[in-house]
Amino acid sequence: MNDSMELQPFENNNSSDKTQTKSFAERVRRGLERVRRGLETPVVGKLKLWLVLLILLFAIIFVIVISITLSIVLYQDPDDKYDVRSFVVPRVFSGSVRVANQNFSKNTTALHGLATQLGVKLTTLYGSSHALARYFKYARIKTLSKGSVIIEFCLEFRMPLDSDQLVRYTLSREMVSAVLRQHLYDQAGSGGNPLYIPPTNASMQVGGPSCSS
Repeated sequence: MNDSMELQPFENNNSSDKTQTKSFAERVRRGLERVRRGLETPVVGKLKLWLVLLILLFAIIFVIVISITLSIVLYQDPDDKYDVRSFVVPRVFSGSVRVANQNFSKNTTALHGLATQLGVKLTTLYGSSHALARYFKYARIKTLSKGSVIIEFCLEFRMPLDSDQLVRYTLSREMVSAVLRQHLYDQAGSGGNPLYIPPTNASMQVGGPSCSS
């Protein structure tokens, strides 16, 4: 008899937990039902609330996409705004290259043709460089030697008056030389090209006040 009375509270607690669980589930079900009925309620003409919310969501996404697209299209890099007329300070580099697999015993039209090709190559290379094109003025072939063909050239750039940062970084010897060397590396393996120049056959240093001197 005593054992039966001791088990009774346990059975009552279990029944109470089940009742509370059912009550909670019922409240959740009723809450979801109210939400469903709310979403089904017409708010604009015959448009139901859920459809209006969906339209608003797509409208917000559309506005965000258009805003991002316009900002990309209309954005202008401050570095792209410049006036070449303010570039008055010369920056000159002297360099030389040795053409591979070429040997001339005397000055010939072919030898001078190689020099002309190099001048065109340098002008195209620096004139199309994203970092250097705005400062590039011209390239000039200074001398060429017969035998193992060595061509000396000059590059002239123009900078604004306040050019300390340019001299240190953008128009440093390392940067200008790297543009040429990278181009030569890209041409590696073009042994059949009469103007083939191995990257190790190129050198460059800061030159004088002008390419004409």
